Amino acid sequence: MAATGLTGAAAITAALAFLGGPAGILGGIAVLSLTGLIADALTKVGLEDLLTAIYCQRRKSRPHGKLLE
Repeated sequence: MAATGLTGAAAITAALAFLGGPAGILGGIAVLSLTGLIADALTKVGLEDLLTAIYCQRRKSRPHGKLLE
C-alpha cells in the first residue's frame, strides 16, 4: 500500500485492484483467498515434506552431480 501513496480505504481498494489485475477488486480478493489456502495447505503438509518430495522426483530425472551443484 505504500507504493500507491494513498491511505485508508483508498489504499486497500487500489491494492486489491492491482492484485486482481484485469479481474479488478474481486480478482484481488480471490488472489488473497487462494494465497491463504495455499499457505494453510503448506503448513499442514509441512514444507520440509513438500521439498523432500520435489527433490525425490528431481533425483529420478536429473544426474546426481547436477543436483548437488
